[in-house]
Amino acid sequence: MSRLYIYKMTNDGGGAPCVHKGVLSLAICKPQIRSSAKVGDWVIGIGGKELGGKLIYIAEVTKCEGGLSYYRKTEYTDRPDCIYELAANGAVEWREDSIYHPDGHWMDRDIGATPGYEKANVLLSSNFTYFGRNSIEIPKSYKEAHKLLGSLTQGHRVNLSAEALRDFQKLRDEVWSKYKRGKLGDPFHADLSKSCSDDEGSAE
Repeated sequence: MSRLYIYKMTNDGGGAPCVHKGVLSLAICKPQIRSSAKVGDWVIGIGGKELGGKLIYIAEVTKCEGGLSYYRKTEYTDRPDCIYELAANGAVEWREDSIYHPDGHWMDRDIGATPGYEKANVLLSSNFTYFGRNSIEIPKSYKEAHKLLGSLTQGHRVNLSAEALRDFQKLRDEVWSKYKRGKLGDPFHADLSKSCSDDEGSAE
């Protein structure tokens, strides 16, 4: 069965998630979600207090890349969140032309340490709606969803009560029926150097 991951965001600078050429990706930040989510799972990003508590994006995971494959394949090299590259000596380095996570300061959190780079998992979606700064209110009728969001602190939530799961599934279906798929707004923040890993949420 597919799983649904919920988390709150304090930063939305276009890096996590990254929407580029019709594909949404999570390649940096959120290492726990990237390590456990599979094809067919769903990820929902909700704005934290600074972002108004609204729905920023909802995406179905349609492809996963692991083992540094995201940074090896030429099809991804022009994506803004493809911020690491393999050096001639086989090591992984921060790309100097990257706009996110300057100087590789968050490399260990993004992809893990050598030699395994165990966190270098990337989630991709071709089935998503990203609102960004055009984020939408979650109707008050979704009482269990609001109750869960009010209790979220650090991390993310995947183990939902049956009632909360129904609310978020209904929210997903409502979004699909009312809005187009794809990118429907620009990111909130212009400060691209800020880490997006310090978000609000609740551990599994």
